[in-house]
Amino acid sequence: MPAPPEVAELDEDIERVGHEIKKILLLRRTLALSIPPLLGLLIFLILLVPIFKDGSLFGFTLYGGIGVLIAGGVAIGRRLEADDELFRLRNQEKRLIWDRRELLSGRAPSRVRLHARYKEHVSDLIDDLRLRSRRYKRMYNLLQVIVIVGSISASTLTGVLGPIAWARWSAVIVTLGVGVSAGLSAFFKLRERSTSLQQCAEEMAQNYCAVELRIGEYSELRDEEALRKFVANIERLRAQQSERDIQLDQAPDLTNWIRLDAGEFRRS
Repeated sequence: MPAPPEVAELDEDIERVGHEIKKILLLRRTLALSIPPLLGLLIFLILLVPIFKDGSLFGFTLYGGIGVLIAGGVAIGRRLEADDELFRLRNQEKRLIWDRRELLSGRAPSRVRLHARYKEHVSDLIDDLRLRSRRYKRMYNLLQVIVIVGSISASTLTGVLGPIAWARWSAVIVTLGVGVSAGLSAFFKLRERSTSLQQCAEEMAQNYCAVELRIGEYSELRDEEALRKFVANIERLRAQQSERDIQLDQAPDLTNWIRLDAGEFRRS
């Protein structure tokens, strides 16, 4: 017996989302596997600097190191985007599967049942937000460790082994790595993203506990009213988080200047 058209359409959507999830997972694995070779190549190029410092290959080693650093930054940024896309696709897949079950069961869920089902999924949403927050925090801490260790290493190489040519060039490359790490941290706003996600998760968790225990603004409400208010509060928090994500996705305005006439600038 063929499936109803609505079920067949949902099956196609579920299959399509599943293929997209597989593509994102493959991309994440590829990016994860690309980082160790890039790191090894960077170390190799650093070791080549003192060997070719007076030869024709010096420019190749120097610019090659810069290219590897840029490629590593792009890989990290693309991995962050892939993680966010995977989170969105998995939530979409869950919603489609649940809609298919409801359709096959022949139930037209009432508004109260929909609100109750929504409430049960909020705990998963909170866990996902906390997971993403911890991931951004780990990446931010890693970049900060690179900045701190690289700064100290560059100062040590310059102060102790300054007269040695390879030490000077090594200090230059380490300083470049420090600058790239600091720039990546500022450009992708990792700390701000982590803080924003953690704040949203905690506010959702407070609402979840309040509606479960019937405290705070839910204490005097009936079950239907409490669920309706809870859903409205969660949707408001999600909308606020979406607005913050949009603001954080905007590239930082590094110039923020407007040319008035030739040679004259003023902050906008």
